[in-house]
Amino acid sequence: MAICGFVGIFGKGESKKRAYRSLLKARHRGGIFRFKTFEKGMLGANPLPLEGEGGPLKTNEDRTIFAVLDGEIFNREELKKELTKKGHRLGTRSSSSEILVHLYEQFGPEMLGKIDSEIFSFIIYDKNNDTIFAARDPLGAKPLHYASDRQGRFYFASELKQLVGFDDIAEVFEVPAGSYFFKGRIRRYFNLKLSSRIKNENLAVRSLRHKLVSAVKKRVETNLPVGVLLSGGVDSSLIMEIAGHFNPNVTAIILGTPDSEDAKYAVRFCRERGYKYHLIGPVVNFHRIVKKIIYQAESYEPGIIYQGIATEQCAEAAKKLGINICLSGEGADSLFCGFNEYIPFCTEKKWISRHSSSFVKKMGSGHLRRVDRMAMKYGVEIRLPFLDKEVVNLACNMDTGLKIRKKDGSVVTKYILRKMAGEFLPQYICGRRKLVFDQGAGIKIDSDEYRKIFRKMITKKFHLPARTREKYSIKNEWEAFCLSNFINFGYDKLAGCEKRMATLRDIRSETQ
Repeated sequence: MAICGFVGIFGKGESKKRAYRSLLKARHRGGIFRFKTFEKGMLGANPLPLEGEGGPLKTNEDRTIFAVLDGEIFNREELKKELTKKGHRLGTRSSSSEILVHLYEQFGPEMLGKIDSEIFSFIIYDKNNDTIFAARDPLGAKPLHYASDRQGRFYFASELKQLVGFDDIAEVFEVPAGSYFFKGRIRRYFNLKLSSRIKNENLAVRSLRHKLVSAVKKRVETNLPVGVLLSGGVDSSLIMEIAGHFNPNVTAIILGTPDSEDAKYAVRFCRERGYKYHLIGPVVNFHRIVKKIIYQAESYEPGIIYQGIATEQCAEAAKKLGINICLSGEGADSLFCGFNEYIPFCTEKKWISRHSSSFVKKMGSGHLRRVDRMAMKYGVEIRLPFLDKEVVNLACNMDTGLKIRKKDGSVVTKYILRKMAGEFLPQYICGRRKLVFDQGAGIKIDSDEYRKIFRKMITKKFHLPARTREKYSIKNEWEAFCLSNFINFGYDKLAGCEKRMATLRDIRSETQ
């Protein structure tokens, strides 16, 4: 495991002070700072080493290739065996970072096809050839940014905030999900392949059971304690149940007021199954923390900011419990058509299929950003079993009618997932309606309270020009307030940041 923030600076000129300054902005992502200087650049990282992985900067036998990684590779033992047979010498207990070095040495960019993980971004530097290879996971769960300054130096960094503070950097770019940088170009290595070839319900259930169990199992194979962000809904409860079969040290982290729907179902489930759980009573001083949420999340989207409160409180609780690894059900609604907004259009299979795939493709710039930034604020790594490549591939090849359908006079979202979950979970969980995480936790702010809090946040100095509102498609004063703070943090240096996060309403209007 390599919880980590990193930076790479390449080109002429002194870079260590800049690298240190950059890592300071991401110190929450890890621990002690480490640097490696080369003739034409340097790498820096601040990992939180766990499970005996050792130092942050890994290299090959002749110390010519170096790697820094944020995330995890779940098939590293299998890869180690393959690489050893090919003559590579790896440590007794090889880290994911060390595996990357030797994979690159053996396969070059083709190595990406061998990595089993939904959470990784990395930089590899070959000092003999002065070559940079940097890549991001298929759906964008981990961040990766790049930029250049007026002196011609080239930068990579984990978070946007690490680069926007340099005055001589005019624009920052994000490596797209499923893409890599090599020899000065961005290339895509992953594309969603969509079809409706899986139509048989029994086959779909068997396949989903096998792949999801495997996905959870590999993510809890650790000697460290594991948390599950448990809402009491079908997605997170299914992960909790499967995880409990493979790791005895799993704790449910439940966010909710005593009378909230999530807490009621999640606590009941844990008590019935004998699972450890930790209930957090949400405390929200919204007007005091909203600017901090915008800064940490690097977003002005109200949905990300608002739900970021819930994610942050769960991560903070995990950290206090000594838990650095948590599993989440994020992604299940996008993959298996779980949004309530689909219900009125359940017969429009083509539209739902197109919309669902659009959400999956754009998760890296949406709610996966929230999950990563808010959890990593406390050095907590979120693993996402539903985004395992085998689960994603299966879901993308299922007929939409398996995901949402009418049954007994009502519409069932995530139909196939609920049916499979019935083998593991009680009906009161399988049949639960979807609630947004914060609503289910009982921290939904009603309209009167919202207006009261908003008045506290807005000052007389608050102003956003009409041309800026138009550029960013600002619809109301709440969005304008969020954007104003986003700009004040310098985040408008991010190329393409004026493109809004897709919503159900927006995509429906585009596809009709």
